Amino acid sequence: MDKQPKRTVPLNQPLTRFRKPSNHLKPATIPSNKVMLMLPDNRIVPVLPGMQLILGRGTTSPNGEHKIDLDSIRGVAEGISRNHALVTFTDGTLQIKDFNSTNGTYLNKTELYPMRNYTVRDGDTLILGKVKIGVKFVVAGK
Repeated sequence: MDKQPKRTVPLNQPLTRFRKPSNHLKPATIPSNKVMLMLPDNRIVPVLPGMQLILGRGTTSPNGEHKIDLDSIRGVAEGISRNHALVTFTDGTLQIKDFNSTNGTYLNKTELYPMRNYTVRDGDTLILGKVKIGVKFVVAGK
């Protein structure tokens, strides 16, 4: 009997369900001076250049960053951690970093590795637990 060897993935390769780190992605090409996060409760949160926002539950953040409290949209029931993810907007590029959340962070249905930055583009959807957040870039001068 010929037994076929099992196919294995080398340990130094990432799992395919995870998205590659942002240093493998091209930067956003839309010159913008503001990004709007569209929450499921119809709130729109502006993200300005140089801003860092924590997405999570409650009002306190670990290092004094601005925090968006998602308790109003049933944050606990929807699987949002207290400090779920960090959104930063610098040099026209929006990035997200999962803070090793319990239920994960997704970018367009692709699960992100914790504690790595990922580039977010205009029209992308961020998913925290079960909560979907739309992303809209506002083009400079319009």
